[in-house]
Formats: sequence, C-alpha cells, structure tokens
Amino acid sequence: MVINPFILVFFIYLVSNSYFFVRGVQHGGFELLGDFYVVSSEAYFVAILTIFIVMIMIFLSYVLAIGKVNGKGLQFLSDKKSWLVIIYQLFYITFFLRTGAGVLGAEREITSSLDVGLNYFFKLLSPDILAISAMVFFNSKRLFYISISVFVISMTMRGWMGGVYIAGILVLARFYPVRLSMLPIISFVVLIVFLPFLDALKWGIRGGYDVSVLISSAYDVYSFDVLLRSLEVVFSRFQHINNVALIAQNNIEFKEWFFSSSFRPIIFNGFLYDVFCHLTNTCNMNLNGFIVEKFYDPGGGWNVDPGLSGWLFLGSVNFLSTILVFVFFGVFFPWYLSNRLGFNFLLVIYSLNCVYFLHGWVAPYFNFLFCSFLIFVLIRVRWSGQTTEKTQSRLEKPMPRE
Repeated sequence: MVINPFILVFFIYLVSNSYFFVRGVQHGGFELLGDFYVVSSEAYFVAILTIFIVMIMIFLSYVLAIGKVNGKGLQFLSDKKSWLVIIYQLFYITFFLRTGAGVLGAEREITSSLDVGLNYFFKLLSPDILAISAMVFFNSKRLFYISISVFVISMTMRGWMGGVYIAGILVLARFYPVRLSMLPIISFVVLIVFLPFLDALKWGIRGGYDVSVLISSAYDVYSFDVLLRSLEVVFSRFQHINNVALIAQNNIEFKEWFFSSSFRPIIFNGFLYDVFCHLTNTCNMNLNGFIVEKFYDPGGGWNVDPGLSGWLFLGSVNFLSTILVFVFFGVFFPWYLSNRLGFNFLLVIYSLNCVYFLHGWVAPYFNFLFCSFLIFVLIRVRWSGQTTEKTQSRLEKPMPRE
C-alpha cells in the first residue's frame, strides 16, 4: 500500500472536522481557554456543509491536476542551489537566537536598525516557506535530510510543533511512492507516544518557562489518560469547524465589521500586501486575528483558522471574491506549477492546499505559491552550465501516479 501524502492529509482534516461537528452539535458549542461558546446546531450544519463543499472542490481539482501534470519526475535543484537554501535557513536560526524574533513568547524588543531590516526581510521571504517549497526538488538525499532537519529544529526552537507534521508531508512527497511498512508505522507510534513531551516543550518555549522542568513534570504525570488528552488536543488542530460555525452564527455582525474595515479582505494577504501596506501605512488586521480579538482573547495577539468556508458567510462581495481567489490560487496556480514541476510537487502543493488554504491560513499559502514560483524560475537558471547525466535521466523518468 502506497502512502499518498495528499490523500492522508485530506482524510485527517475530513475526519477531524466531522468529529468536532458531532461534538459541537451534541454539546451545543465548544470550549476554548476555559470558556464555553454557545453555537446552534443550525450553524454547525451550515458550517460542515460549506467545509465539505470546499474539500470536494479541492479533491476534484487534485484529481483533474493528475491528468494535467507533467509526466516527468522531479526537476532537481543542484547541490549548489540546495546549499543556498540551507545556508539561508541556518542564517535565520542564528538571527532569532540572537534577537528572539519569531520565537513565540519571546518578549525581547529589536532595537538595532539592521536587525529590524533583517527581521522585515525574513518576514517577506520566510526561510521556512522557502525551504518547504524547495526541499522536494533537492538532487541530493543527504542535503534533503540536512535541510528538513534544520527546518524541524528551527520550528521547534520557536515553539511551532507543526514542523514535524510538515516534514512528514515533505518526506512522503519527496520519496513517493513510500509504501506502508514497519518503519513508517514504528515512526508514527513513537511520535504518538512522545506527544505529551512535545506538548510540554511547545508550551515551555511559548511561555518562557524552564523546558526541562516541564518535560520532567510531563514524565512524572505520564499516563494513558494524559496521552489521550494530548492526542485530542493535537487532533483539534486539524479542525476549523468551530470557528466557521461561530462566523456563520454571527454572520450579520461579521459583515458589519468587514464593511467598517475592522479586518482586511481575503486577497490582502501575503508578503506583497505586507510590502504595500507598510509603504502606504494602511495595514489592517486579518480575519484570523480579528476572531481572537473579538471573541476569544482580546489583546492576546494570536490567530485561529477561519477556513476558506468562513469567508463565504461574510456577504456577497466576500463570497464572490473567495470563489475567485479559490479558483485562481487553489486551482489554476497549482495546476500551472505542478504541470511544470512534476508529480511530486503536485503532492506537496495540494497537501499544503489543505494545511494552509482550506484552513484559512491565506498569507502563508500565498507566500508558499510565491516561493514555489521562485524555485520554478531558479530551476531554469543555468548554474555554471552543468547538467549531470544522472539528473537528466531522472528528469525524463516517468513518475507513478497512485
């Protein structure tokens, strides 16, 4: 049995949203940060319907893209280009270790004008997103493993445990077809067993606590019940139905907030918007942060995932713009890039279509598309005029399409 990363990711989000839909209807709402939010069954039913429609559209787009994708294999990045990506990742690690920028819970203020400029540059061209876009094209397996290790370490050090999840997708896509065997099963079981410790590590970094003390405490209280609670917390990260149902229930208020410019339109996301709004001093909050500010944790400064579905409830203008954004960035652009970059990249872009776009993390998805386009251009730039016979034969080798 071959593990298809897109099918796996799609199934996870389908099951998670279905599970929390049933829970939400049964309990009449959901709990977050110790508070209970009452949501009607009608809002949940409308929310799950729109989520399913969006997911079906993504799946159909994937199926159609398979028929359009270039039959060639991976179009590899040379070792020199791969090292550039790795060096950029390492440079970012030294930067956030020194300044605390990008580290969740860090309270250090960047004062140096040089560091402020570098921080802004890293926000525009995220080392994480660039690596995600590039790694599947690395010619060298060794450099792939180096880059993905740096990626996971960097994300973990900043309090983002999702790096492990993204890394799994990239491994499955880079070495597709990966067959179900004892190694991936054992790796998955080990990851599950260590979830409470990863959770303690995450909150230790985010809260600025002594990580070793928290991990030791997690070891002392470790039990099957603790493991189940950790699993449920992680599983909840793959759903966004609670936020969509909340928007659906309060759609009139959200429409008023939108037309009063309380948060920006869906298209105003990604680094291009960041450049424009900072130059014109017109930056505005996104929907992800606005929901937190208005309902969950005023002044908290964090984000939630409203999903593409959430935007469909914000009036006819947003409904139409969301459809257009989905067609162009969720269908056309993935088709265009995967047709030129190969089947393995198709697995990555459609997996991240679920991870980012489906969930409403529009900015990182737009940045991913931009970085992928950069890689597309970079691959076609001759590097010292060298193309090895091994690389050429791999480029011409058809890839399986399971």
